[in-house]
Amino acid sequence: MNKWEKFSRTGPGAQECFEAFDSKVKNKVLNYIKKKCIKENPDNYGPDLVLKLPNREPLPIEVQIDTYWGREGYSIQRFLIPLRKERLKEYPNCQIWIVSHDLSMGAIIPVNKLTDDRKVFTPNKYRPDEISFSIPINECRIFSLSTLQE
Repeated sequence: MNKWEKFSRTGPGAQECFEAFDSKVKNKVLNYIKKKCIKENPDNYGPDLVLKLPNREPLPIEVQIDTYWGREGYSIQRFLIPLRKERLKEYPNCQIWIVSHDLSMGAIIPVNKLTDDRKVFTPNKYRPDEISFSIPINECRIFSLSTLQE
């Protein structure tokens, strides 16, 4: 047996071992990470979440939904981040995570992308005087949420 066969699911007893332990181990680690590494920020005016990993600076994360991204027939070229989110620049390593309407995709925007030259007038039915930061989608890191299970 070579060194990879002992990790194969096709070897003797491998499938039984996988079925007995794989989900238990994953769930245990996920629960640990949720308890130890991800915290909701108690400050209502700060980022929503704080990711804390050993030997690293805490990573503040602001989350928001884009109610058009992910809708059939809608093509997105940029994300609009409301000017009120400018306060997040107090957290230099903060990230803004935008989630699509159908919850299948996400985009990560570093807060340092919120610069004055990106401000645009974006009136809408809720705020006729709205100003937002316009961030092109090609400057964001896009990731899939559709493979995640609740």
